[in-house]
Amino acid sequence: MGAPENPTESDEASIQRGAELYAINCQMCHGFDGTGGNQVMMDDGRFLDPAPPLTKSTMTTEEMIDIVTCGKLTDTNIMPSFHEQAWTPERPCWGKTEADIPAEKRPPPWGVPLYPDEIEAVVGWVTCMLVSAASCMKRSTRAELCSGPWPS
Repeated sequence: MGAPENPTESDEASIQRGAELYAINCQMCHGFDGTGGNQVMMDDGRFLDPAPPLTKSTMTTEEMIDIVTCGKLTDTNIMPSFHEQAWTPERPCWGKTEADIPAEKRPPPWGVPLYPDEIEAVVGWVTCMLVSAASCMKRSTRAELCSGPWPS
């Protein structure tokens, strides 16, 4: 299965914004280069399973957007939700709302919520730079973006 198509127009500004948001919100678990493997310790002292590598993702663009928007919760790992309206009637997750799923069964939000266009920019960055650079932009532009400067 090939890499998903970029959800937004692949211009330099959207890819740069996605890179900045990835560095702030995703890099801690998924790593600078998207290879995953980073463990996070929860407030209660337990460690979560390492984050999966994004470089080997076979998710569609829509699946990526849903995961970033809604999050995912398992017994040993948490992908937090990044959209403040996730699980509401305005933005159901996999056809369900907070009325269908109790709070302890839903992934918690993390950090500052992202707007839908910011979520698409992050998915665009993951798609273009980490999964399939050739599907995104000209290599010269990609090289310029990949060389930084990186947000601190």
